[in-house]
Amino acid sequence: MIYGITGNVKKEEIWQPIAEFTHWLRASTMPFVLDKPVAEGLAHRNLITSDIAEFHSRPNLPHESEVILSFGGDGTLLSTAHHVGARETPILGVNMGRLGFLADTEVQQLKDTILQLEKGKYRIESRMVLEA
Repeated sequence: MIYGITGNVKKEEIWQPIAEFTHWLRASTMPFVLDKPVAEGLAHRNLITSDIAEFHSRPNLPHESEVILSFGGDGTLLSTAHHVGARETPILGVNMGRLGFLADTEVQQLKDTILQLEKGKYRIESRMVLEA
């Protein structure tokens, strides 16, 4: 499975967990791609090297991922869903703090959640799209 990683780049609290998670994915030899602003933010903060950031950076995450991890909260998840659009790439919301109704995985549970995904132990919930 190829994991796409995005998040609310305006929230300072996303950077360290994303960096730790990408290091874990690399050590576990699990493929991943980073939304370009996330890759740039990690490299700018020296949390990953610029060559790793460039290698994993993708401008069109939904087309190159099998599941997208959206670091932030419910608003970030909704923004990610808007970006995914008709592509319908599954999104896993990673809650970064406050109460989340849509972002249902806490950052502390993320590695265990990914291991379950790798074993095929997951279900995809279809959500209704609203247009106004």
